[in-house]
Amino acid sequence: MNSNISKFQSVHVSNTHIIVMNNFTITMILNFLATSTSFCSRLTLL
Repeated sequence: MNSNISKFQSVHVSNTHIIVMNNFTITMILNFLATSTSFCSRLTLL
């Protein structure tokens, strides 16, 4: 019983870690896209 609970907890923790990392990666990609598009629009304005 206890081993099952600890297995479930470790799987839950790793899943949460993966979700957090995915959110962080998505945020970084969106920030990068927003920065590059604003940079390109500045270049076209110049």
